[in-house]
Amino acid sequence: MTMRDVFEGCAPIFVVGAARSGTTLMHRMLHAHPDIAIMDEAAYFEGILKMRPVLPDLRAPGAVERFFDLLPRVQHIQHWSGMDEVLAEVKVRLVADPSPSYGRFYLFLMDALARQNGASRCGDKTPE
Repeated sequence: MTMRDVFEGCAPIFVVGAARSGTTLMHRMLHAHPDIAIMDEAAYFEGILKMRPVLPDLRAPGAVERFFDLLPRVQHIQHWSGMDEVLAEVKVRLVADPSPSYGRFYLFLMDALARQNGASRCGDKTPE
């Protein structure tokens, strides 16, 4: 499954760039738009890649629950604040998904974040 498959019908916005290049300003301008919700420095892909050796195959029985137990250990995710409701919704959706994956987790996360903010578009600002 490719990211194109995961994000079919969706157009996430990614704010990337070098340090001190204006990514925070761009993030704030985009996030101020009523139809856009941008998560601040999720660093999700970097964290998941670093933990790849200990992460379960999400299609295995009980693996989603094990992943959510490991999630607080992912660097940067431990700094996500006010995300308990969003993560609870994502977990329910991932458990119910017939093909759970780390890409689907990210899609559900961005979707839940957008809806929580009343937005129709979502994105992530992770300069790295």
